[in-house]
Amino acid sequence: RLALLYQPRAPCCKAAYMSAMGAWRRGAMSNYDYLLLLNELAGRRAGDISFLPTLPWVIDMTTPPEEGASDCAAAQGADAGMGGWRDLTKSKWRLSKGDEQL
Repeated sequence: RLALLYQPRAPCCKAAYMSAMGAWRRGAMSNYDYLLLLNELAGRRAGDISFLPTLPWVIDMTTPPEEGASDCAAAQGADAGMGGWRDLTKSKWRLSKGDEQL
């Protein structure tokens, strides 16, 4: 029964993958387009609720939070702190209640 569910990919998929990988490495293809193609080659399709494409949540790690603090704080409100990044050294309870509640 498992053999019926598994359908091996055609050799053309390997060629498409190698071509796309080369284009992505050269910068001719965006990360988004590359990930969508990988999802398509893996059998995931937009519109099919059982096999939706999987894309990672990516944030810009090229600038430290201190440098982008003014942009992020303005976009997320004044209480965002650390440029919109949550202080992971403290618990959510401690952040909301403060040190005096300990």
